[in-house]
Amino acid sequence: MNKQISNGMSVENKMKTDLQETRNKIEKLITHAYQKNRRIIWRELLAGEKALSVYGPGTLLPEKSLEDIARYGIAIKGPLTTPVGGGFRSLNVTIRQMLDLYACF
Repeated sequence: MNKQISNGMSVENKMKTDLQETRNKIEKLITHAYQKNRRIIWRELLAGEKALSVYGPGTLLPEKSLEDIARYGIAIKGPLTTPVGGGFRSLNVTIRQMLDLYACF
């Protein structure tokens, strides 16, 4: 069952809409700053529930996702859901510690 927010939109659809709006704004800024001489190649890196659904149990944060963040040197992270119970530690804390991040903007 999809959770609903106040306007009747599902949380998942709201997140997709917000992501697309953010992406459009960033692309507009890049175009303005670089006059179409630069562009962003967007890649989705899996973590959290989405990684579990693709890779199966025990794979909340695939090594490939961490490797790609380290390789490209940049990531825009959206909300991550860490399962409650079962000994899982926070994905946000895990990412921050594994990539030696102490300030996130």
